[in-house]
Amino acid sequence: MNSQIAQHFSAAAGQYEQHACVQAEIAQALFDLMNKATPSLDNTCARIDKTVLDLGCATGVNAAQLHNYAEYYLGMDISPGMLKYAAAKLSSLPNSTNMSLHLGDAEALPLQSNSVDLVYSSMALQWCNKPASAIAEIKRVLKPGGEAFLAIMLGGSMHELHDAWAQLGLPSRVNEFADAHAWLKASSIESTSLNCRHEFSCFTEWHTNSLSMLKGLKAVGADTKQASEEKVTPDRPSKQMIMRSELKALDQQMVATAKGYPLSYEVVFLHLSKLKHDQELLSFEQAPLCTIGNK
Repeated sequence: MNSQIAQHFSAAAGQYEQHACVQAEIAQALFDLMNKATPSLDNTCARIDKTVLDLGCATGVNAAQLHNYAEYYLGMDISPGMLKYAAAKLSSLPNSTNMSLHLGDAEALPLQSNSVDLVYSSMALQWCNKPASAIAEIKRVLKPGGEAFLAIMLGGSMHELHDAWAQLGLPSRVNEFADAHAWLKASSIESTSLNCRHEFSCFTEWHTNSLSMLKGLKAVGADTKQASEEKVTPDRPSKQMIMRSELKALDQQMVATAKGYPLSYEVVFLHLSKLKHDQELLSFEQAPLCTIGNK
């Protein structure tokens, strides 16, 4: 399945930044959260000898901004196509000698333990099969005292499409992700060495119709359906193929507003802090970090 995800995102790499509008909005919200939670991060002295991991870096769209938080930038993605575009971007940035890119899976990071000061990941970890594995890997690579800031899309996202297909009695053609409980449980499993704070938000993008929604998802590589592979032949087309009549029926099921047809992205923002040996564990349930979103 990971290879299928990588192929979809590689195919979308050339047009990713042009179409990833809500992804950019969520990424900036995560930066805002970082600055509010730990204002000393964006500080020249605090950068020295620090390493930031951009987990799911895509085309390196956030690389320049993240380099302000650490002397060394490490971008990692599962998609070779995305990394190709990221390499071109990084080569034109100042201090690119302190920046590197690596192919890697969030559930099996090819990094040494206790090697990273800061992990930033926006809209990538929802593709993991096992949230607990991803959180455990982030904890492993963080240095004691290190921090991770994560924005993860949740089950319940794109409910407009899911609900419309359900009303038509048809299976949904877009992916369903792990719910909030799975990510919070994964974080609580590691709570003997991690503090975790969380906040939920919803972001919405607007489309002229269901076809626009589906084209938009494909343009950013997010059209992968996590299901068993099926054999496609000329006399047996893929179940994922969508006919015009189905698109028309979807439009009739969904409710348009003055802005168009909404497509919602439910997101959990996680702030993980790896404890130093002399720190006491704080309660898992703390005050929300902030209230963000574009509802």
